[in-house]
Amino acid sequence: MRQWLVETRKAAGKSQQKVADEAGISQSYYAGLETGIRGSRINPAIARKLAAVLDFDWTWFYEEPADRSVPVEAADAETGRPPAAGPGA
Repeated sequence: MRQWLVETRKAAGKSQQKVADEAGISQSYYAGLETGIRGSRINPAIARKLAAVLDFDWTWFYEEPADRSVPVEAADAETGRPPAAGPGA
């Protein structure tokens, strides 16, 4: 399950249908991406469209899940990535 994708969509206040419509894909395909049933090798063009619709870094689809576990509102505004962790961070 791509929990980060579900959380990002919900934080944007959009339904699966709305995201799918804006990205030009079917709702069932998008739902499959969220659940992990589809998209183990997501097309980069689709990844970019979804990232544009939901305002996140499209490379998140190709990273380890731990790299995306921060809610959207806590992500760095410039990079879209989680803030650095560690002492003084």
